[in-house]
Amino acid sequence: MGSGGDAALDPRIADALRPPRPGRVVRALAPLVPGVRRTESQIVSFAGRWRDEATSTLAADLPVLIVLGDSLGQGIGASSTSEAYAGQLAARLRDDVGPVGVLNLSRSGARIADVVDTQLPALDAAAVTATAVVCTVGSNDLLGTGRPGRFRHDVDRLVGALADARVDRTVLATLPDRGSIVAKLANRQIRRSARDHGITVADVAAALDSWRGRVAPDRFHPNDAGHRLWADTFHRALVPR
Repeated sequence: MGSGGDAALDPRIADALRPPRPGRVVRALAPLVPGVRRTESQIVSFAGRWRDEATSTLAADLPVLIVLGDSLGQGIGASSTSEAYAGQLAARLRDDVGPVGVLNLSRSGARIADVVDTQLPALDAAAVTATAVVCTVGSNDLLGTGRPGRFRHDVDRLVGALADARVDRTVLATLPDRGSIVAKLANRQIRRSARDHGITVADVAAALDSWRGRVAPDRFHPNDAGHRLWADTFHRALVPR
């Protein structure tokens, strides 16, 4: 698959890689808060960098790290895409197994339905040899709904779809849940559903003992050190010691 722009990509892949428009809250706060202004810029620029990398990856004959999910997968808050958890994890996998490409299908603002309805079909269209699939999603669903039953349904749908993709090394992260009973209940569902479907869990919630020194200037996303914790947790799940 060549690198000549969207015309060279399957429409399902092009749709997944299309940069999103920053959300209403980000647009409202960006003129007032420098950290949020940085986030607004990253949402567009990081998506473009991952798209360029995806085009190169699809043109090469390499095993591929597939990244699904939301702004965490995009690396928002990190200083660069190489310091995003996806970039850090790819570097570690290259140390472990040799050359690995990255197909980052995540999207800032994505919810579980976006992974199932847009990102997984793009993965299917890519027809690559996946060395691993990693996914971080659910925070936007919790922010957008107060219906636990709906979240349980969506998690079951997500994990079932991940299992149907039939990639041997598929890992789903839990959500940061310190101080949040809602997030703790959500993680209980993530762990239960993953266990039932044979999907590995990267238990970020258990690993994140404190946000101290790990928060980006927008006070919401992780910084480089925070993304390192996600990369560490995914790597342990993928390459148990």
